[in-house]
Amino acid sequence: MNSLRDILIGIDRESFQSIREEITSSNRLSLLFFSSITFFITALLATLSLIFPSDFASPYIYLYAACASAIIIVATLITKKTNATTTTLLCIVFLLVILTFGMLIGSTGGPNSSASIFITLLIAVPLLFTLRPFIVNTILVTMAIAYVIIESQLKSPETFQNDLINIAAITIISISIGLFTVDTRFRKLLAEKKTHDLTETIKRESLTDSLTSLLNRNSYEINFNKYPVVPKGRDFVYVSIDLNGLKGANDSKGHAAGDELIKGAADCMREAFTGCGNLYRIGGDEFVAILFVDTAKYATLKNDFVRIVDNWQGELCDSLSVAIGEASIADYPDHNVVELSKVADKLMYDDKNRYYSSGNKRKGRQEASTVLSSLYTKILKIDIGNDCYQIINMNDDEKTEEKGFSDKISTWLKEFALSGQVHPDDIDDYLKQTDLDYIRDFFKTNAKLISIKYRRKIDDRYKHVMMEIVPIDTYSDINQVLFLYVKDIED
Repeated sequence: MNSLRDILIGIDRESFQSIREEITSSNRLSLLFFSSITFFITALLATLSLIFPSDFASPYIYLYAACASAIIIVATLITKKTNATTTTLLCIVFLLVILTFGMLIGSTGGPNSSASIFITLLIAVPLLFTLRPFIVNTILVTMAIAYVIIESQLKSPETFQNDLINIAAITIISISIGLFTVDTRFRKLLAEKKTHDLTETIKRESLTDSLTSLLNRNSYEINFNKYPVVPKGRDFVYVSIDLNGLKGANDSKGHAAGDELIKGAADCMREAFTGCGNLYRIGGDEFVAILFVDTAKYATLKNDFVRIVDNWQGELCDSLSVAIGEASIADYPDHNVVELSKVADKLMYDDKNRYYSSGNKRKGRQEASTVLSSLYTKILKIDIGNDCYQIINMNDDEKTEEKGFSDKISTWLKEFALSGQVHPDDIDDYLKQTDLDYIRDFFKTNAKLISIKYRRKIDDRYKHVMMEIVPIDTYSDINQVLFLYVKDIED
C-alpha cells in the first residue's frame, strides 16, 4: 500500500515538505519559462490566423491561450517567491490552459488539424513542472475524457475511433513518463537539499563552538583577517571576558561544573548582547564580544550583563564570576582591531587580578554574610532600574500570592502591604518609602541608608520589624542596585 502511495504521490510527505521551497523555486522558473513561450507562440499564431484564416483554427483559440499565459506570467512575477501554494495553483491553471488549448485545436481546428496537438501536449504536460503525480495525472485523465466526449459529437466514426485509440494509448504513456520523470526530479531535488544541508551544517559547525553555540576561534580569526581595521565613523567596542574560578570549580566539583560555568557565561552574554554584535568563545574560558554600539549604549549593556551574571544560578554551581575589559574605537580612534584587543585584554586581566588578590577579603565577606543571614529574616539584592531582584535569604513561605509575591520588586513591595501583611496604621508610610521613584530620588542626594520601621503580620499578630535599603558601592543612575534587609526588632 505504501509503495502504491509513493508511486502516485512521488515521495513521502515528510520528504516532500522538506524540499517544498526547492520545488516551489523550480516550478516558478518553469512557469515563467513555459508560459512566456506559450504567450509568444500563440500570439504569433493568432496573428497568422488572421492573415491566413483557411490554414489555421479560429484566432479566438490562440488569443485565449495567449491572454491566459500573459495573466499567469504577471501573476507569477507579483507572487512572493516562497509562496508554495500560489505557485502550485498557477502551475495547475497553466496546465489546464495548455490542455484546453490543445483540446480546442484538436476538436475544431483547420483542415489539417487532428488530435496530434492535444496528444503532444498530453505527453509534454508531466514534464513541465515538479508537481505531485496524482495532481497531474488527474488533470490528464479528466481532460482526455472531456476531449473524447467532445470528439464523439464532432467527428466521423472512423476519425473518432482512431483518435480514441490514440488518446487512450498516449494517456497511459504520458502517465508512465510523468511518474518516472517527476519522481526522478523529486529525488534529485531531495539529494541536492541533503547535500546543501550537510554542507551548511559542516560550515556552521566549523565556525561554531559546540559547547556554547557561540562563534568559535576559527570564525573569530576569519572575521578579523577580513576586517582588521574599524571603518571610519563606525561604533565599535571590543569586549574581552574571562571566567573567574573555573579551575577551582573543575577541581572541586568536576568538569561538568566547569562546563556549566562556561555555558552560563555564554548564556549571559547572549541575553545581554544579542542584536548588538558578534559573540565568540575563543578559548577554554575566554570570550570576546564585538559590539557595534557607542560608549553610552555599551555602559547600559555592561550593567545589564553584570546584573545577569550576578543573578545566574546553575544546578552544580550557585554563582558565576567574570572579569571584563573593553576598548572602544571612540576612546582609541587610531587603533586597529588587534590593538583594541590588546587594550581590552589588559583591562580584563587587571580586573581578574583584582578579583584574585581580594581572595581573603572575599572570605571575610562571606563569613560576614553568613552572620548577617542569621540576623535578617529577608535579604534581597534589588535593581530598581530594571525592577527586578535576587533573593539572598528568605523564608519559602514568603513566596505566595497571598503575601503579594511577584517577579517585579515594585509589585511585590506594594502588594505585600496591600495584602494585609503590614499594619493598617503603617501602610501609607511603608508604601511611600518603598516606592521605587522615592528610593531613586532619595539616593540622588548621596544618602547612605533608608530605614523603615513598621509592623508586619507574623502568624496571627503584628510584630515590629525594620527594613533597611542600602546602595552598593558602585550605585549610579545607570547601575541602580541596592540591598534590602529586613530584621525583627521585637522579641
